[in-house]
Amino acid sequence: DIQFFGDFYIPWHILKKTNSSIARPRVFSKIRAIFAKSDNNVINFEGVATGVFSGGSVEKKYRLRMPLWAPKFLPALNIRMVTLGNNHSLDFGYQGLFDTLARLEGERVQAVGAGRNLDTALRPGVLRIRGQSVCVQSFNRTLPAEFWADRAREGTAYLHFTDTARQVRALSHICDLVIPVFHWGAEKSLKPKPYQIRLAELVIDNGAAAVIGHHPHVI
Repeated sequence: DIQFFGDFYIPWHILKKTNSSIARPRVFSKIRAIFAKSDNNVINFEGVATGVFSGGSVEKKYRLRMPLWAPKFLPALNIRMVTLGNNHSLDFGYQGLFDTLARLEGERVQAVGAGRNLDTALRPGVLRIRGQSVCVQSFNRTLPAEFWADRAREGTAYLHFTDTARQVRALSHICDLVIPVFHWGAEKSLKPKPYQIRLAELVIDNGAAAVIGHHPHVI
């Protein structure tokens, strides 16, 4: 009924290498069948879709930018929602994030986990599946801390453990199923860190139906 995927990135050079276009998205040829198994796919949009080439207040080794029209690929893969609570959503500043949000909205793809302030970043996405409301909330547990939103600053949804549990518990009273999604852990690590286990157990105890995680780039 619903499928979750990890970090999803469609850079220019891969589109060129695979001779892909909106009409012929060859870049997805070997994975299209997996996405076709569900009408409700959720991905982590790892980067921004923007025409901006600079920006961002933090020096980073990797800044992930996709074509401004990259979100047009998503509906054909039955992608109904993307999480933006990650360590690349502000790689090109607020303009990059705003461009991404606007293009996703134009394709009717829900975006959760980032916004113009913490309140908007914490708004859950809702999928209706078999007559039930499935609320998905995206949390960022990765650095840089400058990407975390606050009440007056744009960014991603970062909360301390207690506030995260309170947020999930509140959602569980109004949604049939609550699924928190965390961008967390250490890259290339094959085992979760102790804090990931503690946080997962905490949100389950507070009403989460499942816990989804991504970021390490390994299974």
